[in-house]
Amino acid sequence: MGIDLVLTSVGGGRYRAHYGERVICTSRQPLLAASRVFVREGYPGETRISMRHAGSRHEALSSTIGYAGGFTVRETDTEGPFLVKLSPQEGQAALHGQPPSGFNGVPAPGQPPAAKNASTGLPRGDAA
Repeated sequence: MGIDLVLTSVGGGRYRAHYGERVICTSRQPLLAASRVFVREGYPGETRISMRHAGSRHEALSSTIGYAGGFTVRETDTEGPFLVKLSPQEGQAALHGQPPSGFNGVPAPGQPPAAKNASTGLPRGDAA
């Protein structure tokens, strides 16, 4: 069984991920965020997940939920955006519904406030 997400833009670089009629998440990294939702709900880690943009028949990205759920996107003043593995602490927090550090500018417990992208003013590293 695979999970096929359909994305709709909500502005500001964020997308709403739909699975059938259900809204799974709204995020700047919907494949990663949705993967964590499905892992929390008890889906097996090897479950395939793919996403496409509404109106397109072409798959944009795919992975397994166990793999994709272990990553987030970070950006620095000199690099970015780039994919990074969640730390064990962030991974456990994310699997229990707490976003990784930098989500919407709200740091994870014990983390400093997230830096903002100089060009957009949005927080760097955003997942649900």
